[in-house]
Amino acid sequence: MNTVVSITPMAVQRDSRTFKQAASLTRLGYRSIVVEAEPSAALDGSLPFELITVGGRPETPAAPPVQRGTPQRQPSRLGRAAAPVTGVAHFIVQHAARCRAVAAATPRADLYYLHSQVLFPAVWWRALRARVPFVYDAHDLYWTLREDGRELTPAARGIWIILDAMERLCAARARECITVGAGVAGLAEARFKRPFTIVRNAHDTRLDDNSAPNLRARLGLAADDFLIAVSGNYKRGLAVEPLLAALPRLPEHVHVAFVGAGYQPLSAPRAHFVPPVAPTQIVPLLRTADVAAVPYFPSSTSVRHALPNGFFHAVAAGLPMLYPRDLVDARKLAERHRLGWEIDPCSTDSIIAAVTFVHDDPDTLASARAHVEAAGDELSWIREEQVLARLVRGVIGDCDTRSR
Repeated sequence: MNTVVSITPMAVQRDSRTFKQAASLTRLGYRSIVVEAEPSAALDGSLPFELITVGGRPETPAAPPVQRGTPQRQPSRLGRAAAPVTGVAHFIVQHAARCRAVAAATPRADLYYLHSQVLFPAVWWRALRARVPFVYDAHDLYWTLREDGRELTPAARGIWIILDAMERLCAARARECITVGAGVAGLAEARFKRPFTIVRNAHDTRLDDNSAPNLRARLGLAADDFLIAVSGNYKRGLAVEPLLAALPRLPEHVHVAFVGAGYQPLSAPRAHFVPPVAPTQIVPLLRTADVAAVPYFPSSTSVRHALPNGFFHAVAAGLPMLYPRDLVDARKLAERHRLGWEIDPCSTDSIIAAVTFVHDDPDTLASARAHVEAAGDELSWIREEQVLARLVRGVIGDCDTRSR
């Protein structure tokens, strides 16, 4: 039995792509092992792969206490000039330690499967030592994420330069490169001058825990309440405030539920915030909603071409969706399969118009549900798993041939 080790810088409970790919590798007959660089805390029951956890969650040191009334000493000119260098040096030291820990914990394999470029040094060292290949799976256009409007410090710019160089080396050394969609693949191929195989991040319903409570029951909503579901952590590129602002102008039985982390500072009447659940519970949780919203806006080039997890969660749950007009790949798929209704997620008026239209016309909603169901097979993980299987078998088979 060949062994494939998947390496992710995240907790695998938060990395649904790594989770389902590792499960597929087990299903395809490999010994599938995941090395996670942060510990998962909410994975119950037996996993469809072996799991190795490295270290604990990084802690943010508390700021030293300041006595009230004590004047704060300003850094000297030399101190201000040295700060970026110190920040970058600190990153290098910590990152080197993290990579050493991951490399030490990573077992021998016939193939290493690297998710994101962050742990490339660890994987490259292990692959060289074992004389086996690795493949690189880019979940995003990482080099564009700094363009999302945030202000970067000089130290952060220095760290991005290191990460960019690391990704270029990673893409050059990988036996195969993989990514999540056509738009992302085209831009990645132009940057790295090599092909990227597309494995879309569709949902695998075979892993679902259908005993999990559904969203309507969990929130105590009646059967005639109109429920809009949003799945995914609160992050840059997700427009939440316009959707919350729409609620007071919609009928009183219209509710919105957000499932994921990071929504704690937000509140609004008839808005519900559900903590993250295990990857196997998210789609069963959503199924009793009326529609799903995918309220992303192109905060960066990567997001413009993204196919968010929430898009595929909606398809797997059988929910028509309010899809964003400015996410190119998502809009194309939604229009091709007639999965719902286009919105400008940054416009409260656009959201109100779409929800009102759907809410007031049950026949339109039923027709959209039928289209989502018809698209389920093409937009499922089973189809993407076939692409993954051909890629992994090709790499391992090529390696076996060369070793003879």
